[in-house]
Amino acid sequence: MYEYLAKTYFEPAEKTKPTGKRRRFFFLSAAILLGPALILLAIAANRNIPAPRPAKNFNLVLIPDSIKLNYNFNVAGKIESFDYGLNNLNAGEFDFIQFNVKKSDYNNSVNLRVEVINTLKERSEIYISGVPSRWKTVSLPLRSFNKITDWGSLSNLIFSIEEWNVLKKQGQVYIDDVKLTKGKGGGEI
Repeated sequence: MYEYLAKTYFEPAEKTKPTGKRRRFFFLSAAILLGPALILLAIAANRNIPAPRPAKNFNLVLIPDSIKLNYNFNVAGKIESFDYGLNNLNAGEFDFIQFNVKKSDYNNSVNLRVEVINTLKERSEIYISGVPSRWKTVSLPLRSFNKITDWGSLSNLIFSIEEWNVLKKQGQVYIDDVKLTKGKGGGEI
């Protein structure tokens, strides 16, 4: 018994060569597993994949919620405003302020003031005359706010209705989807 154990554990085992069936199974398995990977690698290597280009058009949503300017100049005030803080926003890469706007009363004539203020206390405004009663996209070029010299640090965006710029002294103006855009602007008023 000791001889059997010594032979089993201490003597080198005889090496057996793989039989023809094993050899075919090994090569067939390798071909099945590696074949598709090699084909996909060859296709990918021969493809001309263009390098990504920088975006020409992109947006930065400023105000995600809808705005309702509810004015009643019969009771109080001369101006109704919505003032949105921009927290030193760098708008230097953008070309337009864009938003959708409409008024509630078809028979009312309403002009909307859009004002931008930067951290240097520079103020510039643009008036949108004849706010429509159906949604309209307004795209205001930033260069039109000509009193702003530094677009790198904006502090406020203000939408205002002034008493002297409405026909009826009571109504609503709705503003939605306020964003900064780069590239082509939409329907300008």
